[in-house]
Amino acid sequence: MKITLHAVAEKLIAYLYHRISLAEIVNWAESAMMDGEFEDYRFKILRDSVK
Repeated sequence: MKITLHAVAEKLIAYLYHRISLAEIVNWAESAMMDGEFEDYRFKILRDSVK
């Protein structure tokens, strides 16, 4: 799964607007850290945001 700035922003917005639960965003972040492929040019920012 490709992790983009847009994907991270969508997940955070969904959580803030109560469209997904804390458990769902935590599960997504864990999956992203283990299996995700971060965009190269924003790798550090995306990794730190998801972490």
